[in-house]
Amino acid sequence: MKNLLKELVNIYSPSGKEEEILEYTEQYLKNQGLPVIRQQVDENRYNLLVLPEDENVDLCFVGHLDTVTAYDLDDFGFYEEEGKIYGLAQLI
Repeated sequence: MKNLLKELVNIYSPSGKEEEILEYTEQYLKNQGLPVIRQQVDENRYNLLVLPEDENVDLCFVGHLDTVTAYDLDDFGFYEEEGKIYGLAQLI
């Protein structure tokens, strides 16, 4: 999980420019054998849905893959310090 988080954090994905992280995440989910559905939002963006085979849902995970814009494109990625992981984030 930590390696997956590192890969995701290291993909620059400011709001409106999530293409690379969407492609990475979609391929990762497919490689795990999960049925992924693209839900188009606009010409270049889409949601990724992974739905259960039956219609009874007990738990739902919802999240965003976009981040804030980096103020330093040379130093925006994953880093760990004293057991805490850092990177760009957009908190709502």
